Amino acid sequence: MKTFPILFASTFVVIGLGIADTSSPEPHERVIERYPRGRAVTVAYGPQDPSDAVLERGAFGGAYVLLVFGLFMIGFAGLMLYNILTSQWS
Repeated sequence: MKTFPILFASTFVVIGLGIADTSSPEPHERVIERYPRGRAVTVAYGPQDPSDAVLERGAFGGAYVLLVFGLFMIGFAGLMLYNILTSQWS
């Protein structure tokens, strides 16, 4: 495993899109409990900019919803275009 020789610290936390899109504190508190203050953690970081790092990698539920919606809209637009083009030649 490659390690980066510089210590980075941050107080910036974003929780959402997959954990719980809610204002309820319980789901967010469970995430925060996994990372107690002062404990060393493994992070995934960008090779070009190590300060761009995340504690948990992966696509979350919200990302999948956006993907499915985008694919639906592309399909709908394709269907509309098909109908327009076929109606002009009839």
